[in-house]
Amino acid sequence: MKRKIGRNVLKFQNFEIDEGDYHVLNRMLTMARGNDGSAEIRTVERAVAEGAVVIGEENNDDKRITEFRPDDRSGFFRNGRIPNEIGELDGLREIRCFMRSDLARLPLGLFHLHNLKGLVLWNWPKLQELPEEIGQLQNLEFLMLARCFGLTSIANSIGMLSSMKVLCLSGCQKLRSLPDEIGLLKNLETPDVSDCIKLEAIPDSIGHLSNLKRLDLLGCRRLTALPYSIGDLTCLESLSLDLDVVTQIPES
Repeated sequence: MKRKIGRNVLKFQNFEIDEGDYHVLNRMLTMARGNDGSAEIRTVERAVAEGAVVIGEENNDDKRITEFRPDDRSGFFRNGRIPNEIGELDGLREIRCFMRSDLARLPLGLFHLHNLKGLVLWNWPKLQELPEEIGQLQNLEFLMLARCFGLTSIANSIGMLSSMKVLCLSGCQKLRSLPDEIGLLKNLETPDVSDCIKLEAIPDSIGHLSNLKRLDLLGCRRLTALPYSIGDLTCLESLSLDLDVVTQIPES
């Protein structure tokens, strides 16, 4: 299904992606879970095959089109934008955008998708905030805002997403802090804030995440200490960090 079409570009069913990004995406998508809660490997190819909405660009004389399948649960946006009218598609379960977008904010219609379980936005450099309306997506289990270089804030209402299992903020280079409400995500298993180079602290409330299994802090160059509450994470199996940067690690 995967084939090279250039030096650094791979083509899948309907879109192209930089080869370097492909490998990072595959690593992140392995964090997805199966319908029964079991671990499940999900490659980029499979995400394309299964994703409710995959945003990509078809290499066909640079023609960009938008289409939906009749069941309103799958389709492709090939112009790199999410229209506000997407909120009318009540049946959507996942949105995966693998191409660069210059949108500075998310369309309000997105937050009307109360059945949405997965949202992936990859390489949205002008996105500045995850707004308060994110709290309306209470069935969301998988949220990836990777390489959103301009992202500076995460709304406190993220704490309302009690179904959240995977939260990826990798490469959000302007993000300095996480809201304390992160500690309300009781089902969170895998938070990834790797390469958030300006992140200065992890909230003490992280100790409330009784189901947390993996925590990725690699590349957080300003993160020099971990909260003492990290010792309360009894299910923690993997902690990734830069030992030459993080000099204060609780003994527990």
